Amino acid sequence: MSSHKIKFNAKGRRIRCIAHIINLSLQAFLLASSKEALVAALESASGVTGEELLFQFSEVLASHRKKAAAERNTAKRKNGEPARKHKRKGSTASNTSVISADDFSGVENVPALRKLHGLAVWLSSSSLHQNAWDEAVGLRLGMDNRTRWSSWYQVIDRAIRKKDKIQSFMSDHEEAIGDNRLLVGDWELLGKVHTFLQPFASATLYAEGDDSSISQSLMLMDMLLLHYEEQQKIYQSDEHSDERMVRAIDMGWFILSKYYRLTDEVPVYAAALLFDPP
Repeated sequence: MSSHKIKFNAKGRRIRCIAHIINLSLQAFLLASSKEALVAALESASGVTGEELLFQFSEVLASHRKKAAAERNTAKRKNGEPARKHKRKGSTASNTSVISADDFSGVENVPALRKLHGLAVWLSSSSLHQNAWDEAVGLRLGMDNRTRWSSWYQVIDRAIRKKDKIQSFMSDHEEAIGDNRLLVGDWELLGKVHTFLQPFASATLYAEGDDSSISQSLMLMDMLLLHYEEQQKIYQSDEHSDERMVRAIDMGWFILSKYYRLTDEVPVYAAALLFDPP
């Protein structure tokens, strides 16, 4: 185009993959430690696309989580506090103690997700562990992947489907599993996260189908933003108050709304709504 003296800003006309947008939004929901981390991740990944976008975004979030954790531990040591407190093995507490701002820094500080990840790692570390699990539970958890939100959803989904058998297995192997044992409060949070993620799973399947289009991408973002906002109201209410869910929802909404606003700068989205309304 330059040979014809036509100025074309390819970056400003970029059509973004809706599945990637959903992935980034839910990485933020599951993994983000702060909006500052999200802004840094967006800036770092602004010049790349495809798989590199997902990887770069995830890497920056991970580095910010590690930095935040190190800063918290340093502050606690200065105050004479232990770096992290664990409940004693065998405790049946429901994890409903007072939540501080530090508890919102991604998976590492969400006990239910950290324990589920630890359980998956424990199972994969030994064929003896896996064989005992297969015999008792009958369905493998799989392994989460930080660049794929759907891997977390699948692990959570399998855990919930086999909850009773998993609880029995953890009781029988309490000492070996140690701090990875899921307690009542952990199961409650996993249930909330699973329910919250279901519309995103459906939207991703739809977006990857043969009938997906640019105009339908906008429709999906509209629906998912509404889902975020409705769920936030639920968890802000006195009846269902849950600060962890509110915080996580805020992180995910921040990313999805950011990409939604970017569609205003790309004429093809307006054209798609005009010529191919959903």
